[in-house]
Amino acid sequence: MNSYKTTTELKSAARALLQGKYREYIGAYITAELVLSLLAMVASSVLPTDTTWGMIFDLAISFVLELISAVFLLGIIHYTMNICKGLPYKLSDVFYGFKSHPDKAIISKFLFALAELVCMLPTILFALLYTITENALLMIVMSIFLVIGLVAVIILHLTLQFVYYLILDYPDATIKELIVYSANMMRGHRVKLFYLYASFLPLYVLGILSLGIGLLFVEPYVNVTVAKFYLDVFFITEEKITEEKTPEEN
Repeated sequence: MNSYKTTTELKSAARALLQGKYREYIGAYITAELVLSLLAMVASSVLPTDTTWGMIFDLAISFVLELISAVFLLGIIHYTMNICKGLPYKLSDVFYGFKSHPDKAIISKFLFALAELVCMLPTILFALLYTITENALLMIVMSIFLVIGLVAVIILHLTLQFVYYLILDYPDATIKELIVYSANMMRGHRVKLFYLYASFLPLYVLGILSLGIGLLFVEPYVNVTVAKFYLDVFFITEEKITEEKTPEEN
């Protein structure tokens, strides 16, 4: 049985993989962001946002763009996984999601957004009540539910972090199966993944201080490291499943 790699080992492996590849990765990342930005600009120019219907339209378009971003995310993950697996990778990989299971990417994004809304619903309700009554007690209750809601959202994301990755590895699986597999796979690993993300906070701060330019280098580093985390947990999880099935087969 293989042992799990440490955060330091994962980050070191990611840096090694990205040697000489930062320019291509940044180009792919910017391509996806530019397309989304252009779509947003075109959509916002259709109707004025200073009217009620314009604001409603703007919110609807923002939601649609969020769903489309999920398809690009699938493409970026495909691009990243190709790098991690030593497979050929190219700029067009960022559009991979549009030809391979875009429905699953969009449905997953919609379900995640719905789950986030459920987590934050008490906060939203108490915020509305506070706006109406201006009762200080409601503000305290709202703050408590805000903290609880944010913790729930973080746990949700850590639990379902690898649904998009699993879409690539199990293209025939249903959304429910992918969600269950991701939840099972992340059992006992959520804290480690949270620590992994937290370890990048200093780099994000430096990236912001550099007027955002540094973030272009941070994103590939984070994405490849998380992909290596996925592969590490995925392969060992598969080994465990195989070992559990073997006695039954015999």
